[in-house]
Amino acid sequence: MTYTIDQGHPLYEVLQPTLEAIVQKDKAVKEREEINNMLLQSQALVQNLTEQLKEANKRIQELEALPKAPEAWETIADKIIAAGLALGKFNVPYKFGGDNFQEGGLDCSGFTKLLYDLFAGTKLKRVSGDQATQGTAVSINELRKGDLLFFTYSERNNGRPTHVGIYVGDGKMLHTANDTTRIHIADVKMSTVTAARRMF
Repeated sequence: MTYTIDQGHPLYEVLQPTLEAIVQKDKAVKEREEINNMLLQSQALVQNLTEQLKEANKRIQELEALPKAPEAWETIADKIIAAGLALGKFNVPYKFGGDNFQEGGLDCSGFTKLLYDLFAGTKLKRVSGDQATQGTAVSINELRKGDLLFFTYSERNNGRPTHVGIYVGDGKMLHTANDTTRIHIADVKMSTVTAARRMF
């Protein structure tokens, strides 16, 4: 049996606040459930994103741990030559025994050591006679840019090379030999080359 209380019934005004409270409570319960569901979905999304981030970081670490491919010899040679020409544009002085372009200047082997240590990682020795013992010997016919050319212009070094330049191709080299010409590209008379060495 269903008992209906119409709006004009004496009990309507008494029960109305209770009924409204029940309705509001039911509404609040539903809203709470919706919010809880949204929170659960958000938490699942955050957890999923966290796992993806962990995987991405793991992959990055794996890639960073892989050995890096060495630069092509031609790229290294181009960097050395470009940097050498830049020093030439700055008109770096020639200084016998000089190995710091910011403190007085460079001599021929100081020039090559600076560039090869910086761009090729070869750790050249300080003087041309010692540099001529490093790397691999190459013949004149096998020259490529970036090879070092050595010359013996005096006997003061027990016949060991006294000058060094960087081969740039087309029968030319980049070097510094005196404070008049300083760093510049010059033609090479191949018959005067004492030794040629490949450092990379």
